[in-house]
Amino acid sequence: MKILKKNCIYCGKQFEKSYCRSVADFLKRAKYCSKVCMDKYRQGKPTCSPQTTFQKGNDLWKVDTRKKRYGSLNNFWKGGQVNLKCKICKTDFKVKRHQEKTAKTCSRKCYKIFQRTPQQRKKSRKIQKARVKAGLHNMYRGVTAKHMLIRQSAAYKEWRTKVFKRDNYACIFCGKKGYLNADHIKPFSLFPKLRLDVNNGRTLCVECHKTTETYGLNITG
Repeated sequence: MKILKKNCIYCGKQFEKSYCRSVADFLKRAKYCSKVCMDKYRQGKPTCSPQTTFQKGNDLWKVDTRKKRYGSLNNFWKGGQVNLKCKICKTDFKVKRHQEKTAKTCSRKCYKIFQRTPQQRKKSRKIQKARVKAGLHNMYRGVTAKHMLIRQSAAYKEWRTKVFKRDNYACIFCGKKGYLNADHIKPFSLFPKLRLDVNNGRTLCVECHKTTETYGLNITG
């Protein structure tokens, strides 16, 4: 593969194309062998970039640009805050323009009183009836996993108690008492019909429970 080379226009030294530079860019733009030669060659000469109105010594970050963004000079200006009258205490208060249709009261205290008015109660009941009719009143029900609902049910707690009583509240492997687990002989996830069967349960301590083949991630499903 042929290595491309050029001569520096400042010192005349020959230099090669770097591996990360494209051939077209090297042939069109490469002029100097190093940044030192480029700085020395361009010293005292006008910049190649287009001229701007910025003058040397100015602080660009101190220019006041607030008038260009805020107030009536803004292209999205809609008139500022709106004056409204409180539905409860009848005092005047100001809100932003996007809150004009929703704001009813001047404070949280007045809002609580407004929520208990007969007109607002009637409106709330109408909205709730519409939600019930559309089936949206229970939209968050069913988020809990099915197996957790079963384990938290009264029937499952009764099953645990029956297993403990049958085994005299002691581990069937080592006879230890205290903190015990009600373990399923046939896995809870693979045999849904046997989840509440007392004959499918056994009392184990924590240490003995961890040694079983169905503990934790030892079984899938």
